[in-house]
Amino acid sequence: MLRQTALIFVALLSLGACKPASEPEPTASAVPSVPIPVAPGAEPVASQPAASEKAAGETAVAAEPVAEPEVARPPAPKTEQVEGDLTCTARLAHQSVSGNVVVPTGANCQLFESEVDGNVVLQRGSALTLSATQVGGSVQGEEVYDLAVEGGRVKGSVSLKDGQSARVTGAAVDGNLEFSGQQGPVDVSGAQVGGNLSCEGNAGVSGQNNEVAGNRTGQCAGL
Repeated sequence: MLRQTALIFVALLSLGACKPASEPEPTASAVPSVPIPVAPGAEPVASQPAASEKAAGETAVAAEPVAEPEVARPPAPKTEQVEGDLTCTARLAHQSVSGNVVVPTGANCQLFESEVDGNVVLQRGSALTLSATQVGGSVQGEEVYDLAVEGGRVKGSVSLKDGQSARVTGAAVDGNLEFSGQQGPVDVSGAQVGGNLSCEGNAGVSGQNNEVAGNRTGQCAGL
């Protein structure tokens, strides 16, 4: 019995020794790249360089500055021609008046960058502002509420009597500049007066830096 068992065990060992060894699995070999054939009549496509080679070979091109667009200038304002006299009761600009300018009682006239060939007449209780305006004649009035001459030129004289406030700043007056009986402040500064500068009986007068070709009298003696 033991002998038979031993013989069976020996036979099993012999069968195990006779089993063929397992074959190694095949490894994948690299497939060589094959160029794509070019169609008849077509030009071959050049190979693209690598990103690193392209970056190294290129030269950076600086962006050219863009010129700013020119801003169109607005057209010059058109001057309005006025034949004869003008009655002024509001704000006006760029007027060319061949006659006189009249500011009626209680009205407020503002005249900018204009030209008046005649006189400017202020009626009782009126107010007038002349800014950068040329007057061929004179500016005159009685019991005027307010007069302001800012720049510009008056070829005649400027005369106010028994009114309220008045100021002449940076303007040229070829004739005389006269203020009398003004109950409000009077200021004359930076004016060029071709005639006399006279101030009498005003509530208060101030000013500086004036050029007067004639005489300075009364309250304006020191201006």
